[in-house]
Amino acid sequence: MGSVPDGVFNVLEGAIEILNAPARTVEQLMRYVQVLNTAKEQHLSSEEVKERIDKEAPELSLMCMFLPKNFSDLCVFLTLIVTFLMYVSSLNASDNFPSENQVEYMINSSIEQMLMKQEIEQLSEDNEKLKQQNLSRPYRNSLCECDSGKRYKACCGQLI
Repeated sequence: MGSVPDGVFNVLEGAIEILNAPARTVEQLMRYVQVLNTAKEQHLSSEEVKERIDKEAPELSLMCMFLPKNFSDLCVFLTLIVTFLMYVSSLNASDNFPSENQVEYMINSSIEQMLMKQEIEQLSEDNEKLKQQNLSRPYRNSLCECDSGKRYKACCGQLI
């Protein structure tokens, strides 16, 4: 368990649980998420994101070192933060506290959905690349595909 000047948080297996924090902390996290969402929409570089966070949410500027290095990591990171904020706002809105397993399930399912979407996009791109490739068999008198300069029948197409 770690102590922050304006709140007490518990970190369990990569998830952050707010034990005691004022509404100001939640507002700071929301500003942080807004900066990250605009950075995603505008395709800003990590340096520009860091500058915006320093300007708009300086209390959370130390979190910049945890920003992901590539786009897919950024999407997962944003999903994690948004899920965390949804959890915090649900705690403030009602007295029904979800169990630790429910919170873990919500976070894991949102991350899995994001990763699945990225996987589908990657597979569709790979599928398009494969469709564009010429998979026809070479003719015996055409040049060999191994770039040896020989004809196919005298190179890779030789009968044993």
